[in-house]
Amino acid sequence: ENLGLISSLKYHEVIPLVVNDEKICTYELDFSYLRLTDHKAIACEVKGFATAVFRLKWKLFKALYSNEFDEFEIWPTPAKWRCKRKTKRNRNV
Repeated sequence: ENLGLISSLKYHEVIPLVVNDEKICTYELDFSYLRLTDHKAIACEVKGFATAVFRLKWKLFKALYSNEFDEFEIWPTPAKWRCKRKTKRNRNV
């Protein structure tokens, strides 16, 4: 905001996810802002790795709020998410 590139910066905004007038859950968005270069509203999430609950809520959030936000970003990109991998133990004794 100080550089004049963005405005309306909001942190940890709690957003209700409502379908057919029934509140399903809430979603806490890491941050959102208005990019002044093209006047687009951006929703941003920062994740080290994605849980199944996050993936479901993120899809629901995008579906319900696509009219209010122009872009939805995840940092780092999902391709760079850390994965917990099972390691194989050497069973030779």
